[in-house]
Amino acid sequence: MIIEETFTINAPIQKVWDFFLDIEQMSRCMPGAEVRQTDPTTYEGELKAKVGPIGATFNGTVTLTNQTPPTALTAKVQAKDRMTASMVQGEFTSNLKRLGPLETEVSYKIDVTIRGKIGQFGQTVIQDTTKRLSAEFLTCLKAQIETPEGQPAPAPMSTRRATSAAASAFLAALVNAIRRWFGQVLGRKA
Repeated sequence: MIIEETFTINAPIQKVWDFFLDIEQMSRCMPGAEVRQTDPTTYEGELKAKVGPIGATFNGTVTLTNQTPPTALTAKVQAKDRMTASMVQGEFTSNLKRLGPLETEVSYKIDVTIRGKIGQFGQTVIQDTTKRLSAEFLTCLKAQIETPEGQPAPAPMSTRRATSAAASAFLAALVNAIRRWFGQVLGRKA
C-alpha cells in the first residue's frame, strides 16, 4: 500500500528539517508512540494503534537509510505486534523544498506492507484510518513548527483524541464500503 501527501509549512526549511530529525519532539505529534534513539541512525519504539475493532502495540525499529540535509530523508521501518501476529514493513521517503524564506513544501511517500490480522482489514479501512490520523498528525506538526519564537506551542494531540479519530475513520470506511457494495449490487441488477 502506498500513502503519499504534499503540504506546506510556514517555516524556514532548516527549522522543518531540524524538527523532523528531533524524533523525540516529533513523536509527540504521534499519539501512542514512544521512541528512543539507539544510535545516530536507528530508533526503537512502540506504537499503540487501533484499526477497526482491533487494538495493537507494535514494537519495532526505524532506520534512517539516507539523508541529504535539509532536503531529503529516507528510512525503513519494521514492527511487530505479538497479540495480533501482525507485522509492518515499509520505506518512508520525504523531500523538503524551499518555497520562500518562511515557507517549505514537504512531500512524503510511504510504501508499506501490513500482514497478519491488521492486514486482513483491507486497504479501504487502513487507508481511511491512515488519512485521518495523518491529518491529525499534520495539524499538530504545523502547530508545533509554525508557532513563533518565544510563544508556547499548543499541546500535542492526546491519545484519547487519536483513538476517537481512528474509530471515526473505521466507521467512515465501513459506511463507504457498504455504500460501494450496494452500488455494485444495485448497478448489476439495473
